[in-house]
Amino acid sequence: MSAPKLLVATDLDGTLLDHHTYSWREALPSLSALDEHNVPVIINTSKTLEEVERLQHQLGLNAPFVVENGSAIYFPVHSRFGAIGTEAYDEQFTRIVLGYHREHILTILHNLRRSHQWDFEGFRDWHVDDVIQHTGLSTEDAMRAMKRQFSEPLLWRDSDANLKILTKSLQAAGLRVLRGGRFIHVLGQSDKGHALLALKKMHAARQRCGADCTRRQSQRPRHAQHCGFPRICALSLPRFSRSTLSGHTDLY
Repeated sequence: MSAPKLLVATDLDGTLLDHHTYSWREALPSLSALDEHNVPVIINTSKTLEEVERLQHQLGLNAPFVVENGSAIYFPVHSRFGAIGTEAYDEQFTRIVLGYHREHILTILHNLRRSHQWDFEGFRDWHVDDVIQHTGLSTEDAMRAMKRQFSEPLLWRDSDANLKILTKSLQAAGLRVLRGGRFIHVLGQSDKGHALLALKKMHAARQRCGADCTRRQSQRPRHAQHCGFPRICALSLPRFSRSTLSGHTDLY
């Protein structure tokens, strides 16, 4: 089967999933319509491989997906979306890693916390009950969220001034900080926009037509990097979407 000409990429929390209930039921009519027209839906999220893998199964999706804020792209082995230059991961997926592995990130974070006595906690510090308390996830979903490979979410309890120092220290170590809806995420020099651009280039190479069209739905990044709004810069057709948190319409 030839590669599809149109791709639709979406974030999860507050877009494909309800921000408060994590339900995807309201998105089903749109997903069904896209499936009828052979349009792949690319999940592009801060969530983990295990979280997205389960959601892909629930929604019947078989397209590539981006995890942990652009840190890696996973390709289902039997997907109709051709993958170029990927590495084998397991029997189900190949992948491209764009960020740093979590153990490297944790070593830097824990050294900084010990040196400066900063008050913050991350997923590695918590038991599953703590993750449930701070996220509202079920036990199974919380366990999937804890299986991070390329990033560490932090609950920052220290001052804004010290957060600026932390950010600069992490930047000097080749890492970056993203502020999400619930947590601060520490990861490598990757983002959702660059991951989407990598997918677009691979898709164009697969099609050999040079004119693929990608539509991207996402929550607006609070602290965008590089081009200013990386997820918008990666789009061919950006769209408007209403945020249930801010109460007004933004460009995504």
